[in-house]
Amino acid sequence: MRISHKYKFVFISVPRTASTTCRQVLDQYSDITSIHITKTNDSFSFYHHITAKEVKKIFGEKGWKWDEYKKFCLVRNPFDRVVSLYYLTLRITTGGDKEMSLKFNLKNYIKSFIKPKLKFEDFVLRLNEKNRLHAPITEYITDYDGTILVDNVLSYENIDFELPLFLSEIGINIDKNSITLNNHSKSRKNYKQYYDSQVLIDNVSELYDYEIKKYNYEF
Repeated sequence: MRISHKYKFVFISVPRTASTTCRQVLDQYSDITSIHITKTNDSFSFYHHITAKEVKKIFGEKGWKWDEYKKFCLVRNPFDRVVSLYYLTLRITTGGDKEMSLKFNLKNYIKSFIKPKLKFEDFVLRLNEKNRLHAPITEYITDYDGTILVDNVLSYENIDFELPLFLSEIGINIDKNSITLNNHSKSRKNYKQYYDSQVLIDNVSELYDYEIKKYNYEF
């Protein structure tokens, strides 16, 4: 999450949608930069993947005018995003991501070396919308009554075009060549190769029905 009072923007960071890349691009233009959720406290509650409704509530408490800010986020093909979530989960459960593993205790860490590596099929079948990382985009961009709180939803697949264009409209000019996707493995297979059964496709389709239909994604 990033907030700029000068440029009047609020960036809502949906997990595994190039959110780290976008946060880094916005850093120099932001007045408020988020921190890991485990480091928040009563005086600072802006964590990386805070939802729009939570940010709106804080705006109200601080007397900031929510409607004066341009709110935006990124969306990614759910079938591709789930593959990314799978690899993130593997890193967390093996301690490969130190920050994300802060709450992963030593007992579970040791177990991860003993038990077989989590299979993609099992991961997909265990997807749970109540898990903040797994949650569909609606968890991040809607109010408690379902009202959409963001003004713009940019495409992960076209980030090098859409992000510079959006930022130029609020007075920020960046070079598209400066946008480098973080946490992205070039050696990873195309997401379609991970889905070896219709059951997996259907499971993802059901959980992420909104973004698939709203943003015209397909397998």
